[in-house]
Amino acid sequence: MIGLGLRLFRLSYKPFWQDEGVTWFIGNGILSSDAHPGFYFFLLEKSLLYFGNNEFAGRLLSALCGSLMVLFMYYLVRFLFSHKAALLASLFVALSPYAIAVSQEMRMYSLIGLEFVLLLIAFWHVLPAKQEFRKTFFWWLLLFAVGLAGLNTHAILNFQLIFLSMVFVLFNWRHSPKRLVAWGITAVVWGLTYLPAFMHMASIADMRKHIWVKLLPGEIFINISFMLKSWIIMITGDLFGLYLLELKYVPLYLILPLFGSLLTLFVIAVFILIRYLKLPDDTIALQERRNVIVLLLLIAFNVLLFLSLEISSPNHLITLFVLMVLLTVFLLMRLRYFWRTIIIAILFPVLLVSYVNYHKAPNLYYDGVTWSTAGHFLTEKCNEDDIIIVFGNRNIFYTIKYYGGEIPCPMVYIKTVKWPEDPYQIAPDFERNPFTVKLVANYLENHPRVWCVAHERWARKLENSSEFKIEINRFKRPAVRLMLITKADP
Repeated sequence: MIGLGLRLFRLSYKPFWQDEGVTWFIGNGILSSDAHPGFYFFLLEKSLLYFGNNEFAGRLLSALCGSLMVLFMYYLVRFLFSHKAALLASLFVALSPYAIAVSQEMRMYSLIGLEFVLLLIAFWHVLPAKQEFRKTFFWWLLLFAVGLAGLNTHAILNFQLIFLSMVFVLFNWRHSPKRLVAWGITAVVWGLTYLPAFMHMASIADMRKHIWVKLLPGEIFINISFMLKSWIIMITGDLFGLYLLELKYVPLYLILPLFGSLLTLFVIAVFILIRYLKLPDDTIALQERRNVIVLLLLIAFNVLLFLSLEISSPNHLITLFVLMVLLTVFLLMRLRYFWRTIIIAILFPVLLVSYVNYHKAPNLYYDGVTWSTAGHFLTEKCNEDDIIIVFGNRNIFYTIKYYGGEIPCPMVYIKTVKWPEDPYQIAPDFERNPFTVKLVANYLENHPRVWCVAHERWARKLENSSEFKIEINRFKRPAVRLMLITKADP
C-alpha cells in the first residue's frame, strides 16, 4: 500500500518527457510503430481506453506495475533469504526514488522490472536439479508466460533469458537431462512466438546502429561512470537534485573512487561466497550457496551487458536495480545487528530527502527540458504561415505535438530512418552540412518564419550560416535549442 500510494501521488504532476509523447500517440493507435515490441503498447491502449487520454491514465499502468513489483520482490527475497530480508527489500523498493520515477513515466520500464522479478521467482523455483517436474509445473508455466511477455516488451529481457538459459544448463546438465529438454522446448517456443516482433525490429534495425559502444577507453569509462552513479542514486536516491543525464560525462578522477567502491563491495561479496562454499553439504547450505552464486553471476552479466550498451537513460538499468536490491539486502543481513541498524537508520532518511527532491524537480530524472512549455510557447507564438521543423528526434516532435495541439502552423520532423506511414516525417540525408542550411532556406521561400527545434549538432550548422537571422531560445539542457529563423537582411 505504501508503494502504491507513493506511485499514485502526483502521478500526473510532471509533464511528459520526450519519450512519453510518442508513446501516447502509439497507445492511442495514431502511430503504429516503435522500436520496441508491442506488448506494453497493447496494455497501454487498454489503460487509455478505460481511464482517459491524459498523463494520469497513461502513467497508471506503470504505477500499478511498480506497485506489484514491491509485492513480488517480497516473495522473491523471502524465498531466497528470509522474512526479515524480504520486508527490508520490499520497503526499499517501495521507497526508492529511482523505482518511483520509473513507475511514474509512460514507458515500459516499470513493466520490465515486474517481469524480471517474476522471471527470477519462476527461474529459482525450477533451477534445482533434484526435484520432480510435476511439483514445479506451475513455475514452468509462469516461466514460459513471463518469458513470452518479456520478449515482447523490450529487447533487454532477451539478453536476460539467454543468460538464464546458460545458468540453467550449468546447474542441470549432469543431473537432469529431461529438464534440459523441457527448457529447450520452452526456448524454442519462445523463439517462434518472438519471431514477428524480431522481424518488426529488424525492419528498423538501422536506427539502432549506435547501441553498441565503441571499444575505446573513453566510451567504456563513460559507461562505467554512468552505471556507478546510477547505482549510487538507486541505493541512496538523488539527494542533491542532480539529474543523471547531466552527470553522464565526468572526469577520470571522479570515476576512480566510485569504481573503488564497487570493487570493495564485490570483494566483500566474493568473501561471503567463499565462506559459504565451506559450509557443510546440508540442504539449506546448498540452497543458500546456489542462490548467492546465481545472484553474483547475474550481477556480473548485467554489469558487462550495460558496459557494452549505450545507456541513454537510467531507466534502462531497471534489471540491474532489482539485482542491486537483492545484493544490498543480502549484505545488510550478514552484518551484525548494530551495524545493520545504523546503516538502515542513515539510508531511509536519505531516501526521504531524495523523494522530496524528486517531487520538487520540474521534470523526470531523464530530461532537462519541459516540453509542455515548448508546446505552449509555440502555440502562442506561431502564425499560420510559419512552419516548425524538429531535427533528428521523432520523440521530441510528438511530445511537442501533444502539448501544442492548438499550434496553428504545419509541423514536420527530420529523421534518416523512415518510419512507416508517418506523414509528418521527411527523411533525407541531413548529415551533410549544406543540406541543413539548404532545407531551411527552401522552407523560407514559402514561409516567412521557420521554427527549428534542434540539438547542438544541427543548430550549429544553422548558426554559422550568413543567410539567416536567428533568435535562439535555449532550454534548460544547453544542447537543445528552439530557434526562430528568418531571412537575413541584405
